[in-house]
Amino acid sequence: MLSKTRAIVLSSLRYQDSSLIVRLITRTLGIQSVLVQSVGKSKSSFKASYFLPLNELEVVAYFSQKGLSRLKEASLIQVPYSTQSDVLKMAVAGFMVEVIQKCLHEGDAQAELYDFLVDESTHLDKAENMAALPLQFLFKLSGYLGFQPGSLEELTENQMLDANLNLHQAFAQMAEGAPLPHWSRQERLQLMTLFLTFFQWHVEGFKSLQTID
Repeated sequence: MLSKTRAIVLSSLRYQDSSLIVRLITRTLGIQSVLVQSVGKSKSSFKASYFLPLNELEVVAYFSQKGLSRLKEASLIQVPYSTQSDVLKMAVAGFMVEVIQKCLHEGDAQAELYDFLVDESTHLDKAENMAALPLQFLFKLSGYLGFQPGSLEELTENQMLDANLNLHQAFAQMAEGAPLPHWSRQERLQLMTLFLTFFQWHVEGFKSLQTID
């Protein structure tokens, strides 16, 4: 089925000499894996730089319900340039991409979630203080997935907390959408541990993240 849609690059893997297997989240067809042939060749319209994480593309592809799809055309819509030139932003982008891939399956079509990821990519690209961004991303994403915690007690579900940390205030700031919450490193680490456990409870197959370190 030949279809045209907007798509965000999640990852790419070299395949044979001049091809890539690119994992995309599309706005209309959910997550799709596509074969991109002749990347970088003189007569090819596909450049390797198109397929960097969080690039937004307009693609035309032969999407298959079973197996690998094949990309026919691609053009750039939006490129998070500062993210791709900043090591810390690249790390946060990698975290966001890994979480999305663990939460969604091939073919899951969620236009609102796609638009959310576009907004978060733009926010990351313009951000100056990134310390709290991974936690804010998890909090907002849990809302789109239907299990956002309404309180710290709901998030922890009777887990032991460090009494020396002001986690109630930190959670309240996050829930209110505070733009630059000043949490301590210990508070961020504790909240991250709680959120990852919370995702494991609610998302089947959600395991430890390679990007978290």
